[in-house]
Amino acid sequence: MKMNWVQIVKAVFELFPVIIAAIKAIELLFPESNKGAEKLALVRDVIIDIDADAKENWPLIEKIIGKVVSFCNAMGIFKTTKEVTE
Repeated sequence: MKMNWVQIVKAVFELFPVIIAAIKAIELLFPESNKGAEKLALVRDVIIDIDADAKENWPLIEKIIGKVVSFCNAMGIFKTTKEVTE
């Protein structure tokens, strides 16, 4: 059954806290800069290991993660490796 746009928006915002928590956990464990592709692959692998059907929704999840990470970087929420070691 295909979801309409309202159902999709609702589902995204229900997942939003989980996505943010996952990003924060990975950044805490792996604060290194320029490792975004590896961090994203870790999130993808975990999500798909939990539910293989999530693979069809991965493009949307990936976009949301990208937007959250970009926002956090712009707001200075995530520290670079240099900042962490100083």
